Amino acid sequence: MRDSWIRYNTNPTVITVQKDYRFWYLQFPSSTFCYVDPVDTEFAKDYVQRKWKVSSGEKFDYYMDFVKKVANITYENIDSIAPFVNNTELINVNIIDLVLKVLLNTYMLNLVLEPQYSALTIKISLFNQY
Repeated sequence: MRDSWIRYNTNPTVITVQKDYRFWYLQFPSSTFCYVDPVDTEFAKDYVQRKWKVSSGEKFDYYMDFVKKVANITYENIDSIAPFVNNTELINVNIIDLVLKVLLNTYMLNLVLEPQYSALTIKISLFNQY
């Protein structure tokens, strides 16, 4: 397991082939692209203005910081929301709603190869936050 992790860190391109006596299953390469900052600033400003009725100043900056940190939360940076834990104004915030409203529109291109490998389907999806 450790060797696989080291190999992935040094070269994160992975192609696997699964086979048994008669059949080979080859997964074709795919790519995942992530935004460095997935928060749409305009959506975030609009969210803060509607939710907390502030449009500038220290309170506005505080809530913008909260929105950005929640939208970017991962297991590794979960401690970044510690400064907001005791704020009673944040207790009733619907986190899923917040994230869906402030993230950038994401376009996803899926190339789907049919099991028989005879047809290739291209599907473009738009995940809209509003």
